Amino acid sequence: MISSSLRYTQRHHLRRIGKRCLPSNNTNARSSRFIFHHGNTTRFIAGDAANKTSCILHHVSKRRNYNAILRTTVQQCRMMTSDSPPENVDGSSSSPEFNLQDANTCTRVEDLGECYSSPLSLLESRNIRTVQRKECEPITINNETWYTAAYETNFGDQHSGTFGDLLKKLNPTLANEERMNINGINYYKSKEAAMEAAAARVIDLFSGKEFVTFGDNYDSAVPLRYCVEEPEQNVTLKSTLERYAWQLHVPILFLDSYLRVKFGSGVEKYSCFIVEVANASENGSTTTWYTATFKDPLTSEKFHSGLVGPINAKKYGFASLQPALDEVEVRIKNGKVFYPDARHAKHAAAARAIDCYLFREGNDALTKKFQLCLEEPYSDTMDKRAQRDDYEKLLLQLQRGSFMKSEDKSFKSVVKSFSYQLHAPMNLLENCFRKVHGYLYDREAFKCYHVVENDREWFTATFTDPNTSEVFTSGLVGPIDAEEKRGATLSTPLCETEVRIMDGKVYYAEEKYARHAAAARAIDCFLYREGSDSLTKKYQLCLEAPYIDAAERDSQYNDYDELLCRRRDATDNKSDSRKLPGHVRFQALSDKSFTSEVKENAYKLHIPMQLLSFKGNLSGNEFITETAVFEDLTWHTATFTDPCTSEVFTAGIGRRVDVKKKQGAFLSPSLDEVEKRVSDGKVYYRDKTRAKHAAAARAIDCYLYRETGAFSTNQLCLEDPYEEGSAHEIDYDALAASRATLSVVRSPDLESPSKRREMSINSVASRVLEDKSVAESKMSFKSVTENTPFQLHVPMNLLEKCFRKVHGYLYDREAFKCYHVVENDREWFTATFTDPNTSEVFTSGLVGPIDAEEKRGATLSTPLCETEVRIMDGKVYYAEEKYARHAAAARAIDCFLYREGSDSLTKKYQLCLEAPYIDAAERDSQYNDYDELLRRRRDATGNKSDAKPSQEEYCKLVASRNAKPLDSVEDMMPYLDESDEDFTIVSRTYTDVPTRVDQKLSTLGRIAEIWAETPTNAFSGKRSDKTASFTKTSKDPTDNVLNWFKRVDHTPSNFEQAMAFSQLCNKTLLALASEDTEKHPNKCADIQREAKSILDKLTSISSQFAAKDESVVNAETLNAYIQCLNRVDAEESATVAEDLLKRMSEGKDSLPPPNAGTFNTVMKLWSLVDGDKGKNGVNDTFSLLQHAAVAREDLRPNRVSFQILLSANAKENNHFKYDLALASLERIKALSQDLCGEAFTPMAEDYHAALKKTATNCLHDGDYYPPWVWHGRHYDGGFKVIDDDKKREALDMEKWLKHAEEMGVSPSEDMYFRVIEAWTGTGSLEGLIGCDGVQGAEDLAKKAVLRSGGAPNMKIFYPIIAAWSLCGERLGPDRVKEWIDQISSLGVKPDLDLQVAYFVAVEKWQSKLIASMLGNNDGKEDSLVVVKGASTDGDVESLFKAAHNCSRYLNEIASDENGQGNADIHAFTAMLRYSIKACSRASHSTLLLPDSSTPLNSTQGVEEMAKVARRISLRGRDSANIDEDLVNEAGKVYTEFASQLRKLDSTRNEHFENNEKCYFAERIADVESSLRSYEFQSRRLASYDELSPESNDIRHNLYRETLRGCAGVKLSTDYGHVLRICTLIMDCLSWHHELTRDLGRSGMEEDLTDIFSEIALISGTCVKNPYERMNVLRSIYERASDFFPKKNPNHESSYARVDRAALLGSMRRSLGDSEMTDSYLSSFEEGKQGHRRRSRQRGNS
Repeated sequence: MISSSLRYTQRHHLRRIGKRCLPSNNTNARSSRFIFHHGNTTRFIAGDAANKTSCILHHVSKRRNYNAILRTTVQQCRMMTSDSPPENVDGSSSSPEFNLQDANTCTRVEDLGECYSSPLSLLESRNIRTVQRKECEPITINNETWYTAAYETNFGDQHSGTFGDLLKKLNPTLANEERMNINGINYYKSKEAAMEAAAARVIDLFSGKEFVTFGDNYDSAVPLRYCVEEPEQNVTLKSTLERYAWQLHVPILFLDSYLRVKFGSGVEKYSCFIVEVANASENGSTTTWYTATFKDPLTSEKFHSGLVGPINAKKYGFASLQPALDEVEVRIKNGKVFYPDARHAKHAAAARAIDCYLFREGNDALTKKFQLCLEEPYSDTMDKRAQRDDYEKLLLQLQRGSFMKSEDKSFKSVVKSFSYQLHAPMNLLENCFRKVHGYLYDREAFKCYHVVENDREWFTATFTDPNTSEVFTSGLVGPIDAEEKRGATLSTPLCETEVRIMDGKVYYAEEKYARHAAAARAIDCFLYREGSDSLTKKYQLCLEAPYIDAAERDSQYNDYDELLCRRRDATDNKSDSRKLPGHVRFQALSDKSFTSEVKENAYKLHIPMQLLSFKGNLSGNEFITETAVFEDLTWHTATFTDPCTSEVFTAGIGRRVDVKKKQGAFLSPSLDEVEKRVSDGKVYYRDKTRAKHAAAARAIDCYLYRETGAFSTNQLCLEDPYEEGSAHEIDYDALAASRATLSVVRSPDLESPSKRREMSINSVASRVLEDKSVAESKMSFKSVTENTPFQLHVPMNLLEKCFRKVHGYLYDREAFKCYHVVENDREWFTATFTDPNTSEVFTSGLVGPIDAEEKRGATLSTPLCETEVRIMDGKVYYAEEKYARHAAAARAIDCFLYREGSDSLTKKYQLCLEAPYIDAAERDSQYNDYDELLRRRRDATGNKSDAKPSQEEYCKLVASRNAKPLDSVEDMMPYLDESDEDFTIVSRTYTDVPTRVDQKLSTLGRIAEIWAETPTNAFSGKRSDKTASFTKTSKDPTDNVLNWFKRVDHTPSNFEQAMAFSQLCNKTLLALASEDTEKHPNKCADIQREAKSILDKLTSISSQFAAKDESVVNAETLNAYIQCLNRVDAEESATVAEDLLKRMSEGKDSLPPPNAGTFNTVMKLWSLVDGDKGKNGVNDTFSLLQHAAVAREDLRPNRVSFQILLSANAKENNHFKYDLALASLERIKALSQDLCGEAFTPMAEDYHAALKKTATNCLHDGDYYPPWVWHGRHYDGGFKVIDDDKKREALDMEKWLKHAEEMGVSPSEDMYFRVIEAWTGTGSLEGLIGCDGVQGAEDLAKKAVLRSGGAPNMKIFYPIIAAWSLCGERLGPDRVKEWIDQISSLGVKPDLDLQVAYFVAVEKWQSKLIASMLGNNDGKEDSLVVVKGASTDGDVESLFKAAHNCSRYLNEIASDENGQGNADIHAFTAMLRYSIKACSRASHSTLLLPDSSTPLNSTQGVEEMAKVARRISLRGRDSANIDEDLVNEAGKVYTEFASQLRKLDSTRNEHFENNEKCYFAERIADVESSLRSYEFQSRRLASYDELSPESNDIRHNLYRETLRGCAGVKLSTDYGHVLRICTLIMDCLSWHHELTRDLGRSGMEEDLTDIFSEIALISGTCVKNPYERMNVLRSIYERASDFFPKKNPNHESSYARVDRAALLGSMRRSLGDSEMTDSYLSSFEEGKQGHRRRSRQRGNS
């Protein structure tokens, strides 16, 4: 029986439903409703006594929003199934049902039959096959025997329960049997009672929907329950696999079984599958293919048919498909998998769903073992969208199926085919969604709204895109340019229906028209987003312009007056209300004033025309526009004529309006932001709409002024309003002086405004003066300071005025914050000012003498330059708080002035002695010598109050400075002045060649030039941490080039400086182009963006400094820019480059003419495009070069041009063809003779050009792979059968090599490399070693060595070594070692990158060996935890031998002083990680063969792992030689070591009972030592500079793996070590948090909840005393509280975050079922409130 609280909850909800719905004593009552709880779901049962049906309404989370209504009979709600295979493979047979009592009425307990008094008899009478009785378990206590019983069910074992009130009513004797509870298990005195109690639990499990009542009081209706325990139904897909794995060959059958066990109804009860059909023409006939979608009946999630692979489950003939799913042919089309019949397609969709369900229950060995589809499963819809399945690769793996040609599925294609449906937009939109997306949106996607105007309803509508949730509103539909078709039109065309414009929305007279208009707006946008072309414009339905996204929509302004005029002109529609007479319209609401309207709808001030029309619709005739031409640009002005008084208002100058905007109801840009011109007393705008709004604004100002008699605070125009008939002249010259966007156009010989008005617009425009530039006339900090320089003595006042004038608003007083320190019992203050626009913080500066006249009332009592100051920790402190605030304002003013341009005015008005800066990066790079600054301050002011450093402090300061070596450009920065133009630097690059520095550049420019000329491969990235870095130097040389270039002031003052800056730009662009984008493809877009920015900067100064003979922007500049274009998307970049080339050839945009390098650069881009498109692009570009060479004598193709042409035309479908190469070479010889007048003699580099191919992306893997390993990617997974096409290509390349020799050209190493690469590209053993007349890659490599004279290039061997390292064969490691030794014997010393190949080979071979032990045919290792197939001692010994060889090879490498750079440390630590894994695999094999006769054991492997991990110990090293890279790599090794120890413990626990041995505990001292040394070096580095996000990730992963290993420690003797490690980790996290907070750094805010939760759970195991455990948990909670989310964001941790609720949950699990758990945890919930109450009590007392 359920508890009384539950009964109260039921009664409460029953009363909410209504007592009238409850059944009365009348047994003929038609309906009744009851409620019961199950988990987090409240369910309402509505029964019908007549037809015995029930309706279940799920009330999720008790929020009463009914998410779904499932109609089913009571019998279908049973949760029973059968474990025997059904007769039909589709799962159509029904399972036995458990019919205790119909749930259509609520039965009285007194009316239940006698069979209910014995749960055991009742259960056994049903003979349920899924319920199996287990043997009773006796226990003896005090010489008395007690019994417990259990039944095995699909929901787990059901043990004896505790009888409740129901059985006490039915069978008091049985219910009162003696019972005791031991460790949560009930024991009864008699065996029969124990069996009855177990049967009662089973009945409770399956009778959740039966209801009984005691007596006739139906308020006490409760579910039928024998036991007081709640039924437990824990069914997972993985638990279903244990019984029904054989059904995986029929996925729908397995899914049906799971749903029956879980929910009581199978797949056939739902319409779960949607089938799509596609036709394909194959072999001259049309074949139909099918794909399906499975829709989850509960969540409505959709799963498409997957590509089913081999099924790893036992197979029975009666439960399988014919043919099997993994044997039928498939087709791929538009990313979907099609099957030859609908049945297989449905099963494939069910298989995809099963994979995802399994994956979501945990990604482990069981998930991978029973994965049905080759596609990777996903966790949710977002994960699915991010996933991209490479079906081309999957089909190769499956070796069956092909692709179907995709048809064009776009809105344009549908609209083009069904253009007649444009007249009924809703029909067309529905058709588009069916064709393009394959489904139809719900009708709820359309929503309608209405307003009432003059007792008439008007409607507007919205359409919500179900894919993106974007909302489209009703548009103003115009004439439709499409033929009509009978039955596909509206009764009244949309363009002729009545409309109203209210609040910027379009309203229609009928609801259906509003819906169609919303669909029309959506169609316009969808078409526009697929590309703006003639079709888009032809089929545009609405007069409003379409948009790309919501941001563009919000920025648009639709002039509906103009649009309505266009609509009327096109349709001659007389229904619009704007045809009424003007005075009737304008006086329609004359009882309402402009003042009240502005008060109610202030947002309309941003759209003056709409505000002006609130008295009635305006026709548009009230506005008259005029046009004028200034400087070849068209400008417009307008007038508004009052329809009542005929008063004329001219366009005014818009000013800033400080009222809140409403979305979609404002101009963008606003009237005060757009550029304006004044001529002849009239204000002109660039577009007519703004001019009309300006005229309306002028009228509104006057109306408001006349209604109130005072000037409005929200005046729209700068001009003053006036009374009717008293218009006055405006002094626009004075206004122009204060407006950035306004300039006055006037004639110099006309002095008075009246004379200027007498001139016509054309005559004035013909003698126009040059306009003031926007930069000169813009209201700025400089202009404000120049107007009021006396306020420099009161910086806070000046800063406040600048913000009012420049930004139009005033910051809050909270922008200033003060801090104080106490020194010798005296307080000193410093302050900060935070810019509200950018959140940039300015600290108090050291204010010096101020060069400005003073003014009474605008000075401080003591000038800032004479106040007492102290310098502490690099900050300036003042004696009073107000001076500190003024000093912070002074620092901000200096920087704002400096950012507007460094000139004499900036230096004159500089307040602080510190140098101003551009941004935070430059601020951090500055070094302020406050000793020198204080001396300058004292000398200027004679102030002796400044604290001088003591002799001891001075000695320390000098010593620290002498310890800073100035051997790098960064260290010189504090001593270089940007204005020092005579300072000469002669820098030494990495090639030891002195760099010539251009004296026309500034110091920063010369530094940037040095970086641009530095070779990209010369930068080691190593930096000493003993000195503070004045500028952050990246390990990426490209980033360094950009960082220094951005510091250069690119505003030259003469042509020579402009040319010097141009040369710097060229060098910078070439440095960017040299970035290896093949290694970093994600950087291509960034490089292109930066290059475009550089080119724009150079172009902006090109127009200022133009010379007759030389241009600032030349062809070399544009060539360098083209080289920076994105090479990942080569086709688009090549198209852009070709367009630029054509504009250069035609002389457009003042571009320089192209040279041969320009054509070559564009051809190179086209050569990166695969297939015929790339070849045609190269040929077309060369044709342009041919035509240009004929027209220009200084332009001829060079050898590079011919090489690119040869490379493109020597291939067919990117495959080299000997015949094509030979023909192309002959053609080039003829072209050279014709165009250049000289014979073309091919050289080795020309023959090599024909063999070049488009670069391929690198092989990506989670472990470290050297950059050359991708050459052997074709061998990954084993040797392949040689492909005829690849073999033919390799033979053609060999033939080309021989042809070069025959022509007297000695083949280069590059040519040999290409041929070797072609043979290894076959992926076959024959291509590698050669046979049957084929030389093979190895023989060719030996020939290349002989050709080179015994000193070959290392890259020749890359493909061969990569092939052997990735093939996974037993011979692989030995062959790799042999080749490395042979290379060494040639005198060429292999680097560590190359020697990593041996460890890669061992890893691949071990993985393949273990996979064969497991019986996997695909050669892939599922999991090291389940290595059950290692059945031979020889395999175990082989694994140990491989691990031993890795260690031995490491000894050889360590003894050879080989590694010196960062690349070496990456390679060396990769070897260490591979070696640790090798030892771990060997140890695993011995654990799974305990009876093996081999003397090897797991302990030996663990010891070897520890030795390997200690090779990168950070202890005992010189700190100067430890950088961030080394610490990170060490962290990865330590993480791998801890992880492998934990995996070994997991394997041992699974295969050994009562196991107390723990490898992690045995090596916990090594783990702790490694962790402490890593953390020491990590803290040291973090103190100097902010660590990268990668460092934080590595650190946190090390913590996690260490804690997981600690959780497996079992012996109490090791618990002290475990708790010490936990404390260490929490200390580390707190330290990094405090450092981030104190230095103001911004972290990644990683979620560390799992770390603190793991520590809490570990404490529950290690701390046995409950009181001590509570203290430990409280300490953990307090440590974690630093990372909790705070109400005040400023108090939150910027380093990481912890979920407080999740941590409390872990603390609850750690405490267990103790009685003190709830009270203890509640103290954390009320901790803050209790603390506040105690504080108040103490205060009152």
